[in-house]
Amino acid sequence: MSSAADAPISTLEEIADDTRAALAMINVKLDSKPDQGWIIDLVCVIFGLVLAAIAATAGIFTLIR
Repeated sequence: MSSAADAPISTLEEIADDTRAALAMINVKLDSKPDQGWIIDLVCVIFGLVLAAIAATAGIFTLIR
C-alpha cells in the first residue's frame, strides 16, 4: 500500500525537477542578454526635455498675452 502512495509523490518530484531545470535554462538565457536599461533611461530623458520645452513655450505665450 505504501508503494501506491509513493507513486504520486515520485511523479510530483519528477515534475518539480523538470520545472527547476526549465527555470534554470531560462535564467541562463536571460543573464546572457545585454542590459537594455540605458535605452529606457534615454527615452525618459528625451520625454522630460520635450515636456519641459512645452511648458516653457506655454509660459512664454502666457507672458506675451
